[in-house]
Amino acid sequence: MVESSGFKQALWMDVDGTPVSANGKLIQRIRKVDNGDHADHAPFLEIETTVVDPTYYTRPWTVVRTFRVAAGPHLLQRIQLRRADRRPDR
Repeated sequence: MVESSGFKQALWMDVDGTPVSANGKLIQRIRKVDNGDHADHAPFLEIETTVVDPTYYTRPWTVVRTFRVAAGPHLLQRIQLRRADRRPDR
């Protein structure tokens, strides 16, 4: 869980301009919801964000988004090196 507050200024939560005031608070819960056991082997992350901001909203509200993890070349290289270190012939 990640809790963010004490912003120096108001901010936008997304490209649509959803506002959060400097007094607002964002609470994010991040979890892996899929191990990547399907055809493309890419796991999924779920990020649940709760906005608590009495300046703009009458009550807290929550949005849930799911993302596919896309590993870049540096991460893939590290994974391959770790797998190579675990080979029984070494």
